Amino acid sequence: MFVKNKIAHSMHFIQLAANALKQNSEAYDEVLQYWFKSFEYTKSHDFLYVNNFNGIKTKIEYQPYDFTNLAIMLMFNHVLLKKSLLAKNFRSVGYHDGKKFREYCNLLETDSQERFNPNGASSIKKIENTPDKKQLDKFYQNVVDICNKRNIKVDEKVIVALMQRYFQFDEYNEVFSLFETIMNSGVKPSIDAWNIVIKAMTNPSRIASFGGKAKQQELVQNFERTLQTIVSSGVQFNGETVGAIVSGYANFGQFDKAQEYIDKYAKGVKDNGAVISLCNDGILRGLVYNGKIEEAESKLKQFMETHTQYKPHTHVMNDFLNYYAKKKNYKAINGITNFMRKHNIAENVSIKTTMINAYLRVCMPLVRLQIFPAF
Repeated sequence: MFVKNKIAHSMHFIQLAANALKQNSEAYDEVLQYWFKSFEYTKSHDFLYVNNFNGIKTKIEYQPYDFTNLAIMLMFNHVLLKKSLLAKNFRSVGYHDGKKFREYCNLLETDSQERFNPNGASSIKKIENTPDKKQLDKFYQNVVDICNKRNIKVDEKVIVALMQRYFQFDEYNEVFSLFETIMNSGVKPSIDAWNIVIKAMTNPSRIASFGGKAKQQELVQNFERTLQTIVSSGVQFNGETVGAIVSGYANFGQFDKAQEYIDKYAKGVKDNGAVISLCNDGILRGLVYNGKIEEAESKLKQFMETHTQYKPHTHVMNDFLNYYAKKKNYKAINGITNFMRKHNIAENVSIKTTMINAYLRVCMPLVRLQIFPAF
């Protein structure tokens, strides 16, 4: 079910393998099948790592490489050693005593570290697939240590990938700190780095954390100074920049300025259709965030009529769902889910969680009433 709904994690496959070994210490074929399924699933759905995922505390730490190490060890034993040793080796893997397996993992990890390119594509891939902030902190420190040891600098593209991942974890101070690292290195920040800074500065959760109007006005001023800095640096806006700026002004409730940027920049940017979609999404999310739900619904209809290729992003629909869930308007939630199916808008984990919570709020009181009618 987890695989079907695209919310499985590598931990779930490891648990299945561990259970198979507990049932039969020589179930190496079954374990290899679970490893292959885990590998295939992960490669097909890189985006499915759940933010802030916390693994269960056991002797196996559920590191991403644990399952692969187990599979390698299993194949090594199966091919080079006698089958009679398999049971003994599986017992030494550590479901009761993990010392030998951990030593084997450490050996592989040490070898991997020596061959690891901190500025390579694999580094960025690991950053994108890091499941929580703690693991990201650990990986970032590892990259810094390796670069210091080899007397090389961390490439800007790696720092940008780290900024993006920290942004996805809502760790805005980390984003700004990394951006400062780029500035202090003497390298002119790329537009990709600036885009993440803009998004972090204007994210609704960050705006809300500043409270009163005076504080939020200070945020707007900092935001506009940042835009002036980008322009004066000579870096060219791209489509993502325009979308981020429009979203930022919309989140601040300044929809006139958002429209000014659409009129000034969106039409002249390459791949205009994609840029317009980003801008439309930003306007809609800003309207919902500022409580202008009727205007948001009207705008959505207008956007889809004006731009026939446009359909709102999953995040936009999740904002609508969250708004109506808080208002306990379950009829509207049902209408949104039907709208998403009609227009083939993908459902992510957040949307499914919102819908499940709404369903439970409606159904559980009815279930309790049937079980305990006297109450």
